[in-house]
Amino acid sequence: MRLEMGRGDDGLTDLLRGGRVLKTSPHVEALGAIDEAIAAVGLARSLATDPGSAQRLAAVAEDLGKCAAEISAPIGERATRFDFGKAAQDVEEEVASIVEAKGQPAGFMTPGESSADAALNLARTIVRRAERRVFAIDWEDRAVYPLVAAYINRLSHLLFALSYPGKQQSPPD
Repeated sequence: MRLEMGRGDDGLTDLLRGGRVLKTSPHVEALGAIDEAIAAVGLARSLATDPGSAQRLAAVAEDLGKCAAEISAPIGERATRFDFGKAAQDVEEEVASIVEAKGQPAGFMTPGESSADAALNLARTIVRRAERRVFAIDWEDRAVYPLVAAYINRLSHLLFALSYPGKQQSPPD
């Protein structure tokens, strides 16, 4: 594979299956934020101490890639067969299960109890940025975008749930 350089020196970049847009377009902003989110989730995965969490974070990164593919697809076309609506429901159930097992956090949480916790919270905030950037795209003729945004929103909740420790104690008076 040859790495092509210089094609974007004019301030334009390619979207999936053709089409060039300004690098400052809302689509490219959303794609960049999703790319950052994937990298941050990868960092959190590398620091995860629980193999199950590491495996789940790998799946989150893959799903974010599917979100990026949909954002890159031409108007009226789907890039994947991923069911974002069903996946959002599944993540809601997963978060509810985690909260039931761990309990609700008691008060405001300050990230950084561990490197893994800090990385999960960093990933969560970057996923939130990606969500905002997807909402900034003009959704006209793109019915899947609201589902992509909703799914990304659920992923941020999942990262939050994964980040806090087990059963919470009430803070001392």
